[in-house]
Amino acid sequence: MNWVAWGLLSTTAVLNATAQFVAKQGLIGLGDSLTWRDLPRMAVNPWLIGAVGIQALAAVLWFMVLSRVQLNVAVPILIGLVFALVMFGSVILFPKLESLTVWKLVGAALIAVGVVLLSWQNR
Repeated sequence: MNWVAWGLLSTTAVLNATAQFVAKQGLIGLGDSLTWRDLPRMAVNPWLIGAVGIQALAAVLWFMVLSRVQLNVAVPILIGLVFALVMFGSVILFPKLESLTVWKLVGAALIAVGVVLLSWQNR
């Protein structure tokens, strides 16, 4: 994978993670167990609208990634990067709602090893 593909993939991961943080912030004030009846409130929530916009931009970049990288390489790397970003970012941004355990750290380390192995497969 070349530097352009890595840049696009990394940016896509950051945008995906950012969209998750923005969505979580928007959902905090809406209650614990949303249903379809809450859809009108969700549709006008500026945080959730922002999250959808960020996710749309991420989708455009993702299409650029897929035009350069094999699907069976790109998807695991994206998922691993987003997983790590969200795991650590959520604890920083939402410390009263999110926690970090030893098992989560072990899992993140295993995923990171997999991401490295996948990114080096064609070298």
